[in-house]
This record gives sequence, C-alpha cells and structure tokens, in this order.
Amino acid sequence: MKILLVEDDDAVRNTLLTVLQEYDHTVEEAASAEEALVKLPGDYSLVIADVLLEQMDGITFLDQVNRMQPRVPVVMITGLGISDTEAVCRGKGAAGFLDKPFSVRKLLSLVEDVGKKTH
Repeated sequence: MKILLVEDDDAVRNTLLTVLQEYDHTVEEAASAEEALVKLPGDYSLVIADVLLEQMDGITFLDQVNRMQPRVPVVMITGLGISDTEAVCRGKGAAGFLDKPFSVRKLLSLVEDVGKKTH
C-alpha cells in the first residue's frame, strides 16, 4: 500500500515510517500539511495525518484531502484524547482514528482494515 504520512514530530514520524516500511508499505512522509498537499496528487492508497500540526491543523488538512482526493481514505492520529476530536474527524469523513500512544498492532490492523475497504 502507498501511504502519505503527515506528522510534524520528527521522532513519531520516523517511528511510524520505519514500522510501516517494515510491513512492506511504501511510505512518503511530510512534516506539515502544506508539504503533504504538494505531494497529494500522488497515487496514494491511504493518508495518515496527525490532528495537531503546526500551521494548518489536521482537521483542515482532512477537508483539503477530501476536496482534492475524495477517494483516498484518511486515518487521523492524535494525543489529544478521542471523544470530541474523533467525532469531528469522523464527521468530516476520516476512515479511521488512532489515539496516541497506540500499539504497532493497532496501527497495522487499522491500515489493513482501511485498505480492505478501499480495494
């Protein structure tokens, strides 16, 4: 699966990148929503984005992805807690949601589930 990973925390982004690549996913990374939007016309199977990004927040980014690539599912991740944030993300069309910290197993399971729904 070709994944666009959007995370402004270098340590988290590098960890996710390593894990996803170890499980045979092709991953392109972006440190900001703005950087990701430049890459978005690429042929991605999935976008994984943090809710809290420095300039453009993840929810605004989710709206942009939905406008530019409505068929590409987006999984949102956050350390904010899941109640209201998850409801907002799902209401805007997020295909999945992960609350930090999350296990590798939970991440891979969600990626696999979303992949099955889109193919």
